[in-house]
Amino acid sequence: AQLAASRSMKFSYLNAVVQTEFPPNYARSRIDAFLNEYLTRVEQFLSDEEFEICRAGLLSELQTKHKTLMEEVSRYMGCVSNRTYDFDRRKRSIAYLEEDASPG
Repeated sequence: AQLAASRSMKFSYLNAVVQTEFPPNYARSRIDAFLNEYLTRVEQFLSDEEFEICRAGLLSELQTKHKTLMEEVSRYMGCVSNRTYDFDRRKRSIAYLEEDASPG
């Protein structure tokens, strides 16, 4: 399974690619059950300080410039190969994380 996440409470969207022999509705119901349980646990057990550490780490990772041309090409090719063509997602994620950290 492949998993990507961004906001629902603290995520913007979640994209999962799952291969299974089970019917789609059953697989979807199991994914939903897992996410409901997992997100509840995160909300209950992750302190504000721990969340802030994770947020700052993700922000730092997203703001890191590419070290090689191949890294940059790879990121953009991912947008093409998964057919999202969402080339500005990284910028929006950075803006969201910076906005979420601002006081007020």
